[in-house]
Amino acid sequence: YTAVCLLNPGIPDRDLSKYRKEYLDSIKDDPAQFCKKCQIVRQIGSHTHHCRECDVCVEGYDHHCPWVTKCVGKRNLKFFYSFLGTTILLLVYIILSAQLIIPEMRG
Repeated sequence: YTAVCLLNPGIPDRDLSKYRKEYLDSIKDDPAQFCKKCQIVRQIGSHTHHCRECDVCVEGYDHHCPWVTKCVGKRNLKFFYSFLGTTILLLVYIILSAQLIIPEMRG
C-alpha cells in the first residue's frame, strides 16, 4: 500500500527545453503527442493519458484509484497488483477464520 501511495505513477518530465522549438510548434496541435493542460510532450507508444482527478498526465495510465487516492500507472502498477492480491488473501483468511470461530462460540 505504501509503495503505491508514495511512488510516482509515471508522471512525465515537464522540461521542454530539451526539445527544439520547431518540433514543439509542429506537435502543439496534436493531442496524441502534446498535452495542453500539462504542457508536456507525450512519448509515442507510451499510453500516456491525462487524469482529471490528479490533473496530470501519467505514462501507462491504468486508472485513478480512490482507495489510494492516486493514479495507477507504469511505475506503480505492479505494487498496486501486489496490494490488491494481499488484500484479497486477507479477506479470504478473515472469512475462513470466521467460519471456524463462530460455530465454536455457539456450541
